[in-house]
Amino acid sequence: MECPFKLTANTPAPIVTPALTALIVPGMTNLHNELFLQLQRLNSPDLKGEDMKNEIERSRAITGLGQTMINNADLVVRAHIRVANSVASVAMPTLINGLEVLDDGGDVDEAI
Repeated sequence: MECPFKLTANTPAPIVTPALTALIVPGMTNLHNELFLQLQRLNSPDLKGEDMKNEIERSRAITGLGQTMINNADLVVRAHIRVANSVASVAMPTLINGLEVLDDGGDVDEAI
């Protein structure tokens, strides 16, 4: 099945809203920083043996979670593009609409 969000040369440029920016940019910035920190840990000349194996496993876990975050951000952006290019009014799910469910008891707070 072909992806319904496929972008082509004829796809209009998406409108980047403050809500979309507030939702995506902080998470990607944090991920970028964490990946570089992990790279620094792996490059430590003091890392040997079991400690090196542990850091490699940690790197694999961070990479897997990071890829999930990237895939999720990609989905949010594609959904915003789809809605921006739609002639119909579409109700967006909470996460995609710029709201986050926090882990402090399930309250919904605006991410913008």
